[in-house]
Amino acid sequence: SFLMLSDSLLIPKSLSTPLNASMHSVNMKHILKWSLLQASCPTANYSVQFQGEYEFYNLNGTWVDAYDCQEISKNWCDLTHDLASNSDYSIRIGTNCDGQKSWAQLPATFNRRDTVLLVPKMTVNVEGDPIQVGFSTTLSDMTVNLNVWQEGDEQNIPVQGTMANPFHFRDAQNSAILCHCF
Repeated sequence: SFLMLSDSLLIPKSLSTPLNASMHSVNMKHILKWSLLQASCPTANYSVQFQGEYEFYNLNGTWVDAYDCQEISKNWCDLTHDLASNSDYSIRIGTNCDGQKSWAQLPATFNRRDTVLLVPKMTVNVEGDPIQVGFSTTLSDMTVNLNVWQEGDEQNIPVQGTMANPFHFRDAQNSAILCHCF
């Protein structure tokens, strides 16, 4: 009997890094996406780390593990809660396959100030009392300033700030509604 060893078992292959990594940030929800490495490693899992200005300048360049994105098999990571300040973040994705690890870093820093804010869709239900004004695609911590006035009384417009969704108006018969979302 004899034992035959293949070269592929003796020489470790270099591990590919995730490709096409990009940040998608809409309405302050920050999703990192990348291409999977199915062909080169069907059992790959991924970990995401970030480094903000604080970690870079005050913690000697320390990288922080993204809370829900360690040793995951999916090709996306929700970094919304991790990237909580208006600072520039470096972000990297680690690939682990059969004990080998490689890292790919986004080519540019990310700042949540660059998020794309969508115009909220407003619906108004005027049947009965109170009038209901609802919004979709708003952020959970967004304050909506609603102005309601009687037609012809545009000079005395009270501003009502609310985080409620939907918002209810009492005694708002024959009123115009104007929304400023902040």
